Amino acid sequence: MAHNERPDIVITDMLIPKIHGTELCQEIKSDERLKNTAVILMTAVYKGLAFKQDVDEAGVDFYVEKPLEMAKILELVKTISKSL
Repeated sequence: MAHNERPDIVITDMLIPKIHGTELCQEIKSDERLKNTAVILMTAVYKGLAFKQDVDEAGVDFYVEKPLEMAKILELVKTISKSL
């Protein structure tokens, strides 16, 4: 879908059917047309410093731990939108 729609921001969970969130991010970032797409990953499972390295290596722009704070998500989207 991202290849067809070319979104500015992708917000997704880490655990989605058929592909892991970090793999999805790597796929998005490896596409020349999508490399500037901001990726926000949400997680309830992967937390702490060990996960931070995996997120950084995948090129994730932001990750948010659950339970979600909607105000934080909205602030991230506003911040990203200002930089577009």
